[in-house]
Amino acid sequence: DKLKAVWHTLTARQRMELDDAKEHCQAREIVNKQEGETQKKEKETARIKHLKRMEPLLEKNQIRYVGNDRHIKIGFSKKGNKHIVDDFLNRTSGLTKKDLPELHQALKDAEFVRSSELYKDRSDNIQRFYYFKDKERNLYYNVAETAKKEKSGKVKLERFLYSKTNNIPAKK
Repeated sequence: DKLKAVWHTLTARQRMELDDAKEHCQAREIVNKQEGETQKKEKETARIKHLKRMEPLLEKNQIRYVGNDRHIKIGFSKKGNKHIVDDFLNRTSGLTKKDLPELHQALKDAEFVRSSELYKDRSDNIQRFYYFKDKERNLYYNVAETAKKEKSGKVKLERFLYSKTNNIPAKK
């Protein structure tokens, strides 16, 4: 193998320097891994803390106008709250941690933009989204609509705040 052939041509000093460099690289990898694990733990602790503060939202809802003389009832769900916290921690800007437990008020004041059919296949029973613009915070609230068939055969639509984004998908 070529590396072994090159190794044999090196002086003892060069071999020692390369061993030291190898150890340095290995130490750096260990430190980076530990830092990554620490950040992951800190993020998970923050996630749990934010979700706990948002629990009262599970009892709240808003009635919002969505065009065509229609009003819908929008609630909150554990699934939606988890997604919102993930957005807050990882993806979008515009909210502070103080805003999270007050999202029902922010949703109340946001302006309805449009609703849309799905633009990709989903496996979570979401049928449609409603988009509301929070002009003060310059972001959008995405409200998911799911359909559940009741024992009577009647279909019940449920809507909950699913995520917050800095943009909404283009109209198809």
